[in-house]
Amino acid sequence: MSLTRPQQRSFFYTFWHSRFFVVCALVFLVFILLSLGKVINRRAQVKNELHVLEAEITQLEQQNTDLERMIAYMNTDARVERESRSKLGLQKPEESVLFVPSQVMPVLTSEPLKTQDNADVSNPRKWWGYFFSVEVI
Repeated sequence: MSLTRPQQRSFFYTFWHSRFFVVCALVFLVFILLSLGKVINRRAQVKNELHVLEAEITQLEQQNTDLERMIAYMNTDARVERESRSKLGLQKPEESVLFVPSQVMPVLTSEPLKTQDNADVSNPRKWWGYFFSVEVI
């Protein structure tokens, strides 16, 4: 065995195995991972916003369809005729209109209405019965 001079290592070999390079590589790796995390987070936010907007589009399309149906209904001749009959009281020339009241009116007769004789009840008692819906005797 002969003693030889220790091998001289090249600059690149010593640089790649130095602590400075390892620290720089770790800092760069952390920077890349943080940037990747931000991109992934932003992508998730955009995807959630996309789902919300798609739901809103679906809702607006449904409202648009409903409005189109209403417009089509409003433009029909049958609806115009029905509205003119009910709101304006119009009729066709060969028709006669019969009005039926929704509440039946009492029939007036020639006999006088029966009223309770409250002549002997005091005025404050009458007011008490009026405000509290109590029959005054």
